[in-house]
Amino acid sequence: GLSPHTVSRLSASEITHLFPVQSAVLPRLLRTRFSSAPVAPGDLCVSAPTGSGKTLAYALPIVETLAPRVIPRVRALVILPTRDLAAQVANSFRDLCKGSDLRVALVTGQTRFAREQAALVGRDAGEVLTEGYDSGSSRVDIVVATPGRLIDHVRGTRGFTLRHLRFLVIDEADRLLNQSFQDWLGQVLAAAAGEGPQDVKVADASLRRKDAPVEAADEGAVTTSAPTDSEPAILRHYVPLQKLLFSATLTRNPAKIASLHLHSPTYIAVASTECGDPDADPDADARYVAPATLSEFMIVVPSTGAKPLTLLHLLFTLRLKGVLIFCKSVESAHRLATLLQIFASLPAPPGDSSDSSTDSSDDDATRAKRALRRSSRTPPTVAAFSSDLPASDRTRLLASLRNGTLTALVCSDLVARGMDLGSGISAVINYDAPTRAKTYVHRIGRTARAGREGVAYSLLEDREVRWFKKEVRKIERVDGARVRNMKVAETEVEGFVGRYRAALEKLGE
Repeated sequence: GLSPHTVSRLSASEITHLFPVQSAVLPRLLRTRFSSAPVAPGDLCVSAPTGSGKTLAYALPIVETLAPRVIPRVRALVILPTRDLAAQVANSFRDLCKGSDLRVALVTGQTRFAREQAALVGRDAGEVLTEGYDSGSSRVDIVVATPGRLIDHVRGTRGFTLRHLRFLVIDEADRLLNQSFQDWLGQVLAAAAGEGPQDVKVADASLRRKDAPVEAADEGAVTTSAPTDSEPAILRHYVPLQKLLFSATLTRNPAKIASLHLHSPTYIAVASTECGDPDADPDADARYVAPATLSEFMIVVPSTGAKPLTLLHLLFTLRLKGVLIFCKSVESAHRLATLLQIFASLPAPPGDSSDSSTDSSDDDATRAKRALRRSSRTPPTVAAFSSDLPASDRTRLLASLRNGTLTALVCSDLVARGMDLGSGISAVINYDAPTRAKTYVHRIGRTARAGREGVAYSLLEDREVRWFKKEVRKIERVDGARVRNMKVAETEVEGFVGRYRAALEKLGE
């Protein structure tokens, strides 16, 4: 049911088939794309694993529905919790809209407020004004925004209105619904609510119908009032609003989403056919699903001090590339990244790069030492990633990780939500154990996306193992997959001890 233009845009992005979440959502949304009924179609609450294609699941039907529009109005609003995720989604919409008349705006505060205003609202000759002659007209059809900046425009940008919304998408809904900043949800719903029909003033005299009669309209129909010389024509129409909630860990507890005032909601939970209970209680809390192509390992370390050595083994000996390393805080991430950078900059022990030969008679410890010496010639490159960095630096670091010039990013859970870093992410390392199953699911979901393989390592102290096992048992997996135990022998890390201690000393200076 997709248009040739949309199919061509998908082909340009090398997308040849739909994923399960897209196949489940698209038919429900596309069958109402030509509806003019005054009552909104039922809302959707969608839960699907990370990396399963949720963005396209709502972007495709939105673009298909809005493509025939004649007058630009903000008819789709997508709200996301972070700037980086919003930028990613906006780019997805722009790719789909390329070659059409649809316009997309990104509203996150990364550019000046006045510049965002100019992108949202303008006043050009022949445009159809919104809300009055002096307010200007909408220049966009789709707005992708973070909550705080969106509310700034709702309050402070004349001519910017949400009264024509057809779609309200709340992505990463479980996180956003827990944010009370400026009561963003209540203000968005109030701005989108209309008291009956909406009025659109036609400013261009060439669009007026001088002979249009004033007549009663059927419910849901579009009517035109007869204009006078002093007043332009008024188009009266209903704009049904459909709310779409998406998340990898979306709650099914009605009490938690009551503030959205959903209309006839349908809950869609998409997982691999081999896992999950189709008869699961819809009133239960969130459902967690691990990517089907992910391999999971836990490594129990004897002490907190052994964690960095184990991490060095993964990066320097196993030579992992395209790695996201998750820490418990931004400060911890910066400290760890700095330590790894210092370690990589220190000279290797004498003879480290000279002996690259192997012998079949070598024992495991000898082979591990040889591997360590060979790996030291091209040390991994590591950087810290956080919301404290300027947007340009974050974009540069993500691009470097995607193209392989950067080995690993050390970050807090900022990156654990929704960001699709493409095929560049092959591994996730939980340096600090996640605090709950939901956090773990979002972290590991940065790899093994869109059917690609990935691996996740969790570094655990003895006191964390029991709790960790209990939490990961809440997560559904394919074919009885489980988190496997991986042992790192002391002999495999002892070659790092000297340089590690030297790096610690330099870090403390």
